[in-house]
Amino acid sequence: MINNYMKDNKLSSCVIGISGGIDSALVLGLVKHASLKADSPIKKIVAINLPAYHNVGATGQEEAQKRALELCISQG
Repeated sequence: MINNYMKDNKLSSCVIGISGGIDSALVLGLVKHASLKADSPIKKIVAINLPAYHNVGATGQEEAQKRALELCISQG
């Protein structure tokens, strides 16, 4: 479905905001999997660590940002 959407809209790159949570990690994994298909139009995946600023008071934000950074680096 991801590859069909990308083809239908003439897209070749994906930008994904990575928060360190399961949702964004899953999206990154699905897009990466789709990009490995033989006929995939996905040529580039850009993973961006979010939030881009320090969010004081958010529970578990420091640990989430560490996980997000690990995902972004491994994608690089």
